Amino acid sequence: MGEPRARTPPIKRRRSALFYLGVGSAADLVDRCFLQVRYCQGGIPIRTELITVALETLLRDAVTCVDRNTRLYIDSSSFHEPWRGISSLRELDDICLTVRDAVSKFGGKRFLVDRPAPEVHRSAVVTPPIQKTPRTPASAKSKTKTQTPKEVLQLSPSLERTSPRKEAPSEMSPTQTDDVTLLTRHGRRSYYSTIVVAAKAAVSGDTVIIPQGVYRTECIELQEGVVLRAADDVPRESVVLIAKNISMAAVRIRGSNVVVKGLTIVKNRSIRPKHYPSVVDVDSNLSGILLLNCVVNGGVAESQPQSMSRCNGVFFDARSSGRVENCVVEWISLHAIVTNPDGLVEIVNTEIRHSLNAGLWVSRRLAGSGTKACVFLSNTTFIHCLGGDVDATPESRVSFLPLPNNDKY
Repeated sequence: MGEPRARTPPIKRRRSALFYLGVGSAADLVDRCFLQVRYCQGGIPIRTELITVALETLLRDAVTCVDRNTRLYIDSSSFHEPWRGISSLRELDDICLTVRDAVSKFGGKRFLVDRPAPEVHRSAVVTPPIQKTPRTPASAKSKTKTQTPKEVLQLSPSLERTSPRKEAPSEMSPTQTDDVTLLTRHGRRSYYSTIVVAAKAAVSGDTVIIPQGVYRTECIELQEGVVLRAADDVPRESVVLIAKNISMAAVRIRGSNVVVKGLTIVKNRSIRPKHYPSVVDVDSNLSGILLLNCVVNGGVAESQPQSMSRCNGVFFDARSSGRVENCVVEWISLHAIVTNPDGLVEIVNTEIRHSLNAGLWVSRRLAGSGTKACVFLSNTTFIHCLGGDVDATPESRVSFLPLPNNDKY
């Protein structure tokens, strides 16, 4: 018998990112600019990192600020969603340009940074990520792989769900989980395949419980007295709601005494220069609104913000009051938190970061009437808000004082 054939080492999965180069709203910086790396999985932004580099830094060195083993591609066409028009991506040969020269040459174009895992066979061809399936023994492998009901749970068109891998939260692997639970005020349980339907069925005193997973959903509307929360003992990063409709809020609160707890709420921007509803939108004339232990993410890319859509993070309309507690509000294209006249908003133990405008915007009085808006800040941190930490008019009231945590929920 001949010698056994050497096995080709398996090709490990790529981790790819979109790399934005341009001065954007930081055009006033004469010697620095912002570089932004957006890590994507299957066309969905998972997280974004922002770095500031000197304009005289070599492009090669600027990229290695994020990862030391990279390849750089340039999108030679116009803006598009990740992995669409992939043929327009070509490898950038000259990465020894300075950042200043690259900005001048490419005008804030969009790049892709290829970050292969160790021992990967590198190729000049950029391919979309392939969704992983659970590993099976070699004896059970076949030429054609199919997914069984145990691997994928097919839901209605208004909701897709996958569960994150524990060892790598940025990667999603299909798995079966429980349905969305509606717990009524009488202790009865009902089960729904979508969050939207469960929320519509909920009345005052009911609780919508969401298990671990990533949900691509239409606008979730909450009526008076409804609680929307993650399942018990599930971290907020593991229950992700991604708005499918950019023209609507991800979560809209339409009644008083609503609680949203333990969720990551994401709304990505459109390339169209238009003002869209906020990530979390609170209607007018409401009270007792609680946003607890949540991440509100606007999916913002800082380069060329003038050509992109705008939306706020958390928006309290006129005469509405509530509390934002133990939350992170980040990557917002307009203002992170907006409060309007005749309302009172408390912001407690919250981090507001990476907003293209103000971290907190306090509205002026209504035309012809109205009183000043009132905001209380307690142990709240502002990080890299380009429009300033707080933008408030003289007639508005913003106070910094210690406030206790909410113990009811």
